[in-house]
Amino acid sequence: MIYGVYSGFALSAGSPRHLAVEGVFLLTGLTLAFLSLGHGRVWLAIALLLHGVWDVLHHADRHVLGTPGVPRWYVSFCSTYDILAAALVMVVR
Repeated sequence: MIYGVYSGFALSAGSPRHLAVEGVFLLTGLTLAFLSLGHGRVWLAIALLLHGVWDVLHHADRHVLGTPGVPRWYVSFCSTYDILAAALVMVVR
């Protein structure tokens, strides 16, 4: 679900290029999620960590690959959450 949020922003405010970039990232996230189902929590932690990095790339001051219309607060909140969640997935059994 977290990988689909930016695709929603791309649908509402982005161009076809933004939608394509977010679509590829969505497929990447789904692939990692399915890998975690069969091959362990490390893949889930990688997926969460990668999404945290993706969040940082959407920051308004570093609009590298990002999609327009992403609220500034969302980037900070989501990147923090994703990185902490990745750490928890690896620590908690």
